[in-house]
Amino acid sequence: MRRVFIWRLCLVLAVSVLGVTLVHGDEPGIRQLTNDSARDGGPDWSPDGSMIAWYSERSGNWDVWMMLASGANQAPLTSDPASDFMPDWSPDGSQIVFASGRTGFGDIYVMPATGDPPATRLTSDPEEDGCPSWSPTGDWVAFASNRTAAGDVFVMPASGEPAIQLTSGPDGGWNPAWSPDGTEIAFDAWSDYNQDIWVMPSTGGSAVQLTDAPGIDRSPAWSPDGTLIAFESMRSGNMDIWVVSAEGGEPVQVTSDPSEDVEADWSPDGSSIAFVSHRTGYYDIFVLSVSLSVAESLSWGAIKALYR
Repeated sequence: MRRVFIWRLCLVLAVSVLGVTLVHGDEPGIRQLTNDSARDGGPDWSPDGSMIAWYSERSGNWDVWMMLASGANQAPLTSDPASDFMPDWSPDGSQIVFASGRTGFGDIYVMPATGDPPATRLTSDPEEDGCPSWSPTGDWVAFASNRTAAGDVFVMPASGEPAIQLTSGPDGGWNPAWSPDGTEIAFDAWSDYNQDIWVMPSTGGSAVQLTDAPGIDRSPAWSPDGTLIAFESMRSGNMDIWVVSAEGGEPVQVTSDPSEDVEADWSPDGSSIAFVSHRTGYYDIFVLSVSLSVAESLSWGAIKALYR
């Protein structure tokens, strides 16, 4: 039972209850990139913004896929009989790190973004490792693991283990995301039956809680300038994408569809947020256009006016 725990926390789509709600979604500023009856998840922009990696069940099991940022040229990067999930680009765009069950356990792998040669295994623990996130320098990979009782955030060299545990305590930590300058890691953790967003130094130390609302706040994603963090939340009564200042404060809701919107990822230029939505009756990838200059310092009133 415990072996699959970390995968259920990281891979929210794989365990979602699929209630079909057909909403045609003609909201301005939102465009659909994938359109398949199989489940798509985990969009991750390439560092130059030209491509998106994601994972999909459309080949019969979970594989890592690639496409142009326009949604064109969709093709699988992996084709292993086991499940491959949660891709994350290296800072130079040459490699993809991902989680896979190809050894019978959840481990972290890395492979060229071209798909050749085959993947190299980075972790080999008998417990489950998932949610990999590459550091901006390319030297480290953060990941979540249930090697501990609560499930915690670890970091390891990009070449592989040994891993260093960052979070500790009864609340654990999942879905790590490096800040653009590499000094901090955002993650989500359970506390008092709520899941919230936290930030801690990437070298370890005390964590600071950013969100505090009944229910679920999870899967943080930093804006390219490091001032904002997008996340998925149930605080409106429905799973939507929200944004909070990296310093804390009142979050702003940026999607409001009656269906689920989850797994946000910011484009490198800050102009768009890719996310997964069930608004078509299937889990597909969408892009929300935002008029956000990464060089500007914005008030919350201005930020609210920018999302459309």
